[in-house]
Amino acid sequence: MTNMDPRLSNRLKQKPQETVRLIVRVQGELAPAAERAIALNAKVLRRLRLINALVISSSAETALALLREPWALSAEEDGRVFAQQSRSAEGSHNDRR
Repeated sequence: MTNMDPRLSNRLKQKPQETVRLIVRVQGELAPAAERAIALNAKVLRRLRLINALVISSSAETALALLREPWALSAEEDGRVFAQQSRSAEGSHNDRR
């Protein structure tokens, strides 16, 4: 099975009907992986060529089936990313008063 956080794996198994959004890293070409994901009833939301990954949305049950594919290397939940402002940037902002 694909490399993923055990907590995520447990959640997928415990709530098979829950809709999940995952970043799945792919070994090889993205196009055939995306076609297979669609065939398994997953929605391919994005193709991340820089990291050779697909962002998918599906039921947890479908995600688990997808993650058993030989080209699926790893998976993690897709979520919001927040930038952290550096201290030097905070200081220069405060100095403008």
